[in-house]
Amino acid sequence: MRTSLLLGLACSVGWMGAGSASAQATLLTGFGGAADFGPLEIEGDDADEIVDVLPAFPGGMDFYGETFPRITVSANGLVSLGGPRGLAPVAPFPVAGRAILAAWSYNMLPEGTGSVAGSQRVYVYVELGRVIITWYLVPARSGDPTRLVSAQMILTSGSPGVTQLELRYNRCDWTRTGSLPLHAQAGISRGDAAPGEFVVLPGSGTAEVADLCGTTNTGSPGIWRLLISGTNIVATCGDALRQTGESCDDGNTMDGDTCPATCGGSSVAVCGNNIVESGEECDDGDRNPRDGCDENCQLEAREPCGDGVVTADEECDDGNGDATDACVLCNFARCGDGFLWDGREQCEDGNTNVGDGCDDNCFIEVGPGVDAGPRPDVGTFDGGIRGRGYTFEGSGCTCRAQRGSPMRGLAVWMVVGLALAARRRKR
Repeated sequence: MRTSLLLGLACSVGWMGAGSASAQATLLTGFGGAADFGPLEIEGDDADEIVDVLPAFPGGMDFYGETFPRITVSANGLVSLGGPRGLAPVAPFPVAGRAILAAWSYNMLPEGTGSVAGSQRVYVYVELGRVIITWYLVPARSGDPTRLVSAQMILTSGSPGVTQLELRYNRCDWTRTGSLPLHAQAGISRGDAAPGEFVVLPGSGTAEVADLCGTTNTGSPGIWRLLISGTNIVATCGDALRQTGESCDDGNTMDGDTCPATCGGSSVAVCGNNIVESGEECDDGDRNPRDGCDENCQLEAREPCGDGVVTADEECDDGNGDATDACVLCNFARCGDGFLWDGREQCEDGNTNVGDGCDDNCFIEVGPGVDAGPRPDVGTFDGGIRGRGYTFEGSGCTCRAQRGSPMRGLAVWMVVGLALAARRRKR
């Protein structure tokens, strides 16, 4: 079994700690487009784009023993392999279902409405040998619009079977918003079921992820580099990257600090590593008090979701645990959240993609000429169409043919009847 993860440049490159957090990486430019990051732009809540990477990797991009001719670039700070993932993961790595490479995986909102030219967008540039994806000055969904993140992912073709992943962090103003306990994540996950295989950058999933703008494993603040090869992920304790089999990795193999010399291979509990270990009642990935899990990883009292009182970290609180109404887990229900909204949605597949059987308004897509049945009475939720059937017309088209209302049909028959009566009187 060969090692499948090598740190960038050389083993002699050490981990520069958070003390250099005032610096950050310069994003690569010169590729055209509104902000010079490339001509392909992605905008919109939960938007994604399938990108052909064969011009960069003629045989397909290598990822742990598999090759991929296409990747899906998500507005939510990640790239998925093998098909769209949709929403950013709301659970810590490993993530099952799709292999992902995450620069800043979170519910981001690249609407393209920023004051800086070309800001609040995602850009993609493909050339022979590399693919460059840039999330440029993007806010969090429902967050402070002045707090922004700029991150860049560079995928480079190496020797056969090897892909280099470089992550550049230029601005790290926010790490989370709303009531979600998990902060933005950075790293890779093979998409396997538990225990899964993954690599996460320091602070991923915690408030310390903001330090990625000033820390490094290459010697240049804000720049992280990995080589992906082989068919499995092998942990290397002391490389500052938490990998499969580790509960922590603080960049050294010394005891007596925040992480034991074995990187969690012993029975020593490490509060703040997002893993509940011996002696801990909880572990939410940080050591902050007053968030339900205190600085010693013990449960603490807090205002619970479902008590009918909207607190600062809740979008709503309707006083119940019903996941089918307008308030789900104290967040406003929305298409793509994975919970079927009774009376408003016909389907819910956890994304807002079209052409996959459940469209971007969470209505069922069916074959050509087949009636999907009456829609719920949704008011203006889908543009004012109330209680009518519709069809999915043609391959890849989500055009909807509305059925005529019963009153319209009655009016037609009344006109026909009057015409027949008039003809009889003439005879």
